[in-house]
Amino acid sequence: MPIEDWVQSSGWVLKTVPNMFATLSSKPHSVRKRMISNVYSKSYIQSSQASKCQMTEILLNRVLPALRTSSLPANGNLAHSDIEVFRLFLAIAMDLITAYIFGLSGGTDFITQESYRRDWQEMYLARANYPFCIQEVPKLTAFCTNWFPWFRVYPEWVDKSNAELSRWNWNLYENVKNQRNGLNEGGKRNDADEPVVYDALEAGIDRESKVNGESSVLYTTSILQRDQAIASELMDHSLAGQETAGIALAYATWHISRSPKLQQQLRDEIALLELLLKFNLILTT
Repeated sequence: MPIEDWVQSSGWVLKTVPNMFATLSSKPHSVRKRMISNVYSKSYIQSSQASKCQMTEILLNRVLPALRTSSLPANGNLAHSDIEVFRLFLAIAMDLITAYIFGLSGGTDFITQESYRRDWQEMYLARANYPFCIQEVPKLTAFCTNWFPWFRVYPEWVDKSNAELSRWNWNLYENVKNQRNGLNEGGKRNDADEPVVYDALEAGIDRESKVNGESSVLYTTSILQRDQAIASELMDHSLAGQETAGIALAYATWHISRSPKLQQQLRDEIALLELLLKFNLILTT
């Protein structure tokens, strides 16, 4: 199966407009990559005021309060409750990534909105059990769906879940676009609300259109179908980013849990940030 068919059947393309990952040809892939590679560099992220404000807000006002609620005093004694860390790490990753993409006010709040987060993650993760037919034999799957609708090679709710994810992503895109239009009309924005990746894509498409116009390799896609192209790209970043980062955080935590030395080093490092984070860290041995 050609790779382009595979990536497009995997749900990475919104309304037939490919993003960087779903682009097989090297030239359009490179053009799309250049639009955003700068804002994902280590030096850019570390120097970005928007990124600093977003991470500070999420850490202080979402992550730490979520952890504190698991150790609230009960009858004068410190009572601990279990935390499902993998789902929490997925939520942290999603909030950080969507804040960087759409701005803090335009991103998700999965850490705080636990009930919504649980339902969303169940919907997202359940789809992972049914990738074969859609990804590996998409033409056969489409044939069966069109000619034998009574014969389902995978549950119908998988298609509904994919459609729901597309709507979810489209709403995020529409919200940030409307916010940016409001700023152009004289609105105000704080640093944390800067949609870094969205702005980079908008600027990149504007630049490509101005420089190359109708001769651009992206003319029929990103230039003529800007909304779909940007939404497709941002959906790729949000979904893939939160999953890989969440898994990495879960693995790092598991690794640290097996090493008392690493745990002590981590405690020492966090303790140095106590005043900066305005959080009274309680260390237990």
